[in-house]
Formats: sequence, C-alpha cells, structure tokens
Amino acid sequence: METYVGDDEWYTEYIKVEGKRIIIKINDIVVVDYTEPENPKRDPEERQHRVLKGGTFALQGHDPKSIVYYKDIMVKPLP
Repeated sequence: METYVGDDEWYTEYIKVEGKRIIIKINDIVVVDYTEPENPKRDPEERQHRVLKGGTFALQGHDPKSIVYYKDIMVKPLP
C-alpha cells in the first residue's frame, strides 16, 4: 500500500465525479481514476451492490473514534 501523506500532516485532496468517472488526487498526484463499467457486477446480498448516481457524500464514513480536521472545503455541482 502506498502512502501519499504522513500522519498529522495537512494535504490537499481533490475529488471529481463526472458521470460514471471518479478522479481523486492527493497533493496533485492522481491516486484513483475509476470509471464504473456499463453493467457492474454487484452481489445483491451485500451493501456493495451500489452504483454511481446522484446523492450525498461523506467526508469521513469510518472509524468514528478518530479525529479529523478539515479546512477550506469547496463543493461545486457539475453541469
């Protein structure tokens, strides 16, 4: 597993979701470039059967006992 930033260190994260494509950059390094396939295989019995569509997003969706600080958050809906 690669480490792009150390603990207790500020960094810039850029996330763009456009259609079925997701690009994530950490300090301007592309760490994810994913395009959901036309018919993604999902196990209907598990929560992982979700597909990309409109909705909400979470800044931290795991480890509720950890402490995370955020600053200068910007969100822009794409056309």
